[in-house]
Amino acid sequence: KVLERLAIRLKDAGIDIKELALSLIPSGGQSPVQLLALAARSGDGQVPLASFGRGSQQIAMVTLATAEVHDAPIAVIDEIESGLEPYRQRAMVALVRGLVASDGQAFMTTHSPAVLARLGKGEAWVLRRHEEHSIGPIRGELERLMHLDPEALLSRLPIVCEGATEVGLVDFMLETLGGADPSAFGIHLIDAGGHDHALELLEALAGDGYHTCGLVDNERFSSGKRAALATAPLIRLYMAPGGRCLECAVANAIPLNAMEALTELPGTAGPFLKVVDRLQAISTRLGKQSRASLPDLVASFGEGRVRDAVGEAATTGEWFKSLDAGRQLGEFAHTNLESNHEFLTTFRDLVTWAMERVRSAHPEH
Repeated sequence: KVLERLAIRLKDAGIDIKELALSLIPSGGQSPVQLLALAARSGDGQVPLASFGRGSQQIAMVTLATAEVHDAPIAVIDEIESGLEPYRQRAMVALVRGLVASDGQAFMTTHSPAVLARLGKGEAWVLRRHEEHSIGPIRGELERLMHLDPEALLSRLPIVCEGATEVGLVDFMLETLGGADPSAFGIHLIDAGGHDHALELLEALAGDGYHTCGLVDNERFSSGKRAALATAPLIRLYMAPGGRCLECAVANAIPLNAMEALTELPGTAGPFLKVVDRLQAISTRLGKQSRASLPDLVASFGEGRVRDAVGEAATTGEWFKSLDAGRQLGEFAHTNLESNHEFLTTFRDLVTWAMERVRSAHPEH
C-alpha cells in the first residue's frame, strides 16, 4: 500500500512510472540490506530510481522524503533547480508548497531565475558577503525586480539602463570594448523602462548592498536625485555626454557627413524603413512641414538646430527603441567617432570599471 501511494505521488509530480517496486539492485561489496532499492517496473524490466536523470532524481527525492511525513514537515533542499528545465523548476516549487502545506516549512537554496520568480512576498532571502556574512529578505523595489527580471539579483554586477536602447548600446560596448560576452562574467543589464524607475532601482540596489552601475539620460528633472546617487559609494552613474538623452548625444557627437547615414539605420523599422518619414519628423521639430534633405535643412536652420532636431526625432519608437536597435546605435557611434571622443571615452570608462569589478577575486555581493 505504501508503494502504491508513493507511485501515485511520483506520477503527480511528473515522473512517468507505471509501477513502483522494491528490488535488489546488484552492487559489489555491499550487504544484502544495502542492495534493497526503489525501482520503476514495467513489462520490459525495471530501472532503479537512482538511475533516473538528475532532474527526476531531484523530484523523486523531495516527493519521497515527505511522502510519509505528517503534521508539520520541514524540508531542506539544496539547489532545488538541479537538473530540471525551467518549467519543471517552477513545478518543483509548486510541489514543495503542496508537500509542506500550511503547517510545514521549506528551506531551499537556488541560483535559478525561474525559481526566484516563483517565490511570493517575503519568501526570498539573500545571502550577502561583506566583511561579515549576513542574510535578509528581499523587499520593496527589489522584490518587484525579482519577478520582472530575477536574474538581476543573481548577477555579480547589475547594470541599470534607462531603456531598451541603452541596454543594447551598453551590451555592444561591453562586447566591443571589453572583448568578451558580459553575461559570461556575471554582468546583467536591466531595462528599467524609464528614467525615474531607473533611479529607484539604483537606489534600491545600493541600499541593499549591491555594487551597481547605471546609464540614464541627463534630463532636466530629477537632477538632484541623480546628483545624490552619483556620489553614493556603491553606485557608478553614467550619462551620455553631449545631449539630454542617448540619441541626442549621438546626433551631437557624430561628424556632419555621417548624419544622413544615421537617419538610414534600420532601427526598429527594419526592412520597411522610410527615410522620407524620418526627414519629415526632423523638419517638424524645426517648425517646417517638409521632407527636405539634411544638407538643405542645415543650410536653412544651421548645424546646431538640425543636430538637436535629429536627436529629438530619433527618440521616437520607430528609430532605436529596442535592444537590437540600441546595438546598431552603439556600433554606428563606435564606427564614426574618433577613439578619443568624449562619447566613447565615457563608455570605455564604464566598460573598464564593470570588467574590473566582476573580475575581482573577492566580489562584494
